[in-house]
Amino acid sequence: MKKKALLKDFLREIRRNFGRFISIFFIIALGSAFFAGVRSAKYDMKYTADSYYDQANLMDIRVISTLGLIEDDLEDMGSIEGVESVSGGHTADVICKTGDKDLVIHLIGLTDGFNEPTITEGRMPEKEDECFVDTAFLERGSYELGDTITFSSGTDDPLEDTLTRESFTIVGAGKRPDYIDLSRGTSNIGDGNIDAFMLVEPEVFESEIYTEAYLHVDGAKELFSYSKEYEELIKAVEDKLEGIEDAACQRRYDEIQDEASDKLSEAKQEVADGEQELKDAESKLEDGHQQIQDAEDTLAEKQQELEDGKSKLLDGEKQLKDAEGQISSGKQQLSDAQAQLDSKAGELASGKATLQEQQAVYDSGLQQYEEKVAYIADMKSELSEAKANLPTIVQQIGLLEQAISEIENQMGPLEGGISNLESQVAQIQEQKSQMEEQLEAEGDDGSDNEAYQQLCRQLASLQGELANLKAQYDGVRNKLDELKQQLQELQTLKSQMETLIASEPQITAGEGELAAAKSQLDSAKSQLDAGWTKIKDGEAAIASAQAQINQKRSELASGESELSSKKSELEDAKTVISDGEKALADANTELEEKKLELEDAQNTFRRVRRCETEDRGCEN
Repeated sequence: MKKKALLKDFLREIRRNFGRFISIFFIIALGSAFFAGVRSAKYDMKYTADSYYDQANLMDIRVISTLGLIEDDLEDMGSIEGVESVSGGHTADVICKTGDKDLVIHLIGLTDGFNEPTITEGRMPEKEDECFVDTAFLERGSYELGDTITFSSGTDDPLEDTLTRESFTIVGAGKRPDYIDLSRGTSNIGDGNIDAFMLVEPEVFESEIYTEAYLHVDGAKELFSYSKEYEELIKAVEDKLEGIEDAACQRRYDEIQDEASDKLSEAKQEVADGEQELKDAESKLEDGHQQIQDAEDTLAEKQQELEDGKSKLLDGEKQLKDAEGQISSGKQQLSDAQAQLDSKAGELASGKATLQEQQAVYDSGLQQYEEKVAYIADMKSELSEAKANLPTIVQQIGLLEQAISEIENQMGPLEGGISNLESQVAQIQEQKSQMEEQLEAEGDDGSDNEAYQQLCRQLASLQGELANLKAQYDGVRNKLDELKQQLQELQTLKSQMETLIASEPQITAGEGELAAAKSQLDSAKSQLDAGWTKIKDGEAAIASAQAQINQKRSELASGESELSSKKSELEDAKTVISDGEKALADANTELEEKKLELEDAQNTFRRVRRCETEDRGCEN
C-alpha cells in the first residue's frame, strides 16, 4: 500500500513539474552518453586503426640497410620461419621547390601487396612519368592534380645517378597506412625533416639494389595490432632476422669489394692501353701538323665569305628601311582617308538620324490625320442618326413618364392594404399567444380546443393574404423600377443627341482643319522623299570610297607580307652570318686547342722519348 502511494506521489510530482523533469532527464542522459563515449573512444580508435592496417596490408616489419639489399637477402628473409611474404622497396629523398621554400619529398617505389594507399583524388600511376602524392603535399596549395613536379637531388650528386627522370605529373593523391601521423620522418637533405611522401613506378629508380624490405608475419593479421600477443609474435621474427644479419652484411660487403676490384683491373687495363696509344701518337703527330695547316687555309676562306655576306646584309637592310618608309607613308595616307570617310559617314549617319526623326514625326502626323478623318466621319454619321431619331426618343420619354405616374397611383392602395393586414395579423398573434399561455397553465396543448384552432386558421388565412398582397406590391414595384431605368436611359440618350446636334458647327470646322493638315502632310512627304534620295546617294558614295580604301589596304597588306618575307630572309641571313661567326670562332678556338694539344703531344712525346733514351722511369 505504501509502494502504491509512493508511486502515485512520484507520478503526481512529475506531472506538476514536467518541464523540470524532462530537463533533468536529458541532462543525466547526455552526461551518461558523453562519459560512455569518452570511455569507449580509445578502444574504438585502436580497433578502427587495426582494421585499416589489415585492409591496406600494412607491413609488419621493415628492414633497412645502408649498403642496400639484393634478391639473395630477400630470399633469406623469406625462408625464415614465421615470415609469410617479403618484398623489396626502392626509396630516395629529393628536393621539390614550391614558391620560395624547398620541400623534402620521400619518393617510394610502388609495391604489390604492401602498404596499399587510399585514393582520395585521381588515380594511381600507370606510367613512369606519373606520381601519386601525399594529401599533405596538396594541402600546401602550390600544386594540384595535373601539375608537373620537378625534383633536384639536394646534394652535390646529380639526380640522374638516382632516378631516370626529374619531372613527374600528379595523377592522384591519398594516404598510406605507414604515414597516419603528422610526422613524415627525417632526412639527411634539406632542413632534415621529410615534408611529404610520393609514390612512383619502381622502374624510375636507376639502381636495382633495394633500400629497404617489407615483411608480413604469418598469423599477424588475425591478431589485434595493439595487443601483447602481436608484439610477441613480431619480436620472435625480428630475433630470427637479427640472426642472419651478420651473414647478409658480410655477403653484401664482399660483393661491393669484388665490384671495386673489377673496376681497379679495368683502370690498369686503361693504363696499358694508354701506353699503346702513346706509341701510336708518334705516327699521328706529322698528320696533325698538316691538318692544322689545312684548317688555317679553310678558316681564311670562310673569313672572306663572311665579310662578303656582311656587305650584302648591309645593302639588304638599307632596302628594307626604304620599303618600310614607303609602307609607313602609305599607312598614314590610308589612315587620313579612312578618317575623312569616317567623318563623312558620321555626318551621313547624323543626317539619317535627323531624317528618321522627321519621318517619325510625319508618320505620327499622318496617323493622327487618319484618326481624325475617321473620327469626323463617325461624328457625321452619329449626327445624322441623332437628327432622325430624336423626335421618336422624345415621344417614348413622354409615354414612359405617363406609365410611371399611373403605376405610382396604384401603389398607394396596395401599401394601405398591406398595413391593414399586418395590423390584423399582429392582433391575432397576440390573442394566440395569450390563449397558448392559458392552455399551458391548464395543461392543455390546444389540439381539442375549437376556439384555439379557429384562431390558428384565421391567422394562417390572414398571413396568406398578406404574402399575396406583398408579392403583388413587389411586382408593381419592380415594374416601376424597370420603367424608371428605361426613362433614365432615354433621357441620357436624348441629352447626348442634343449635345451632338449642338456640335455640328465644330464638326464642320474640323473638316476644314483636316484639309489644311492634308496639304501640310503632302508637302512634308515631298521633303522626306527628297531627303531619303540624298541619303541613298551618300551611302553609295561612301561604300565606293570604302571599297577603294579596302583595295589600297589589301595592296598595303600584300606589301607588308612581302616586306615581312624579306625581313625573315634578312633575319635568316643574319642567323647564317651569326652562325658563321660563331662557327669561325669555334673553329679558331678548336684550331688553337688542336695546336695546344699538338704541342702538348710533342712535349709528351719528347719527354717519353727522352726517358727511354736515358733509360730511366718516368711517371705518366
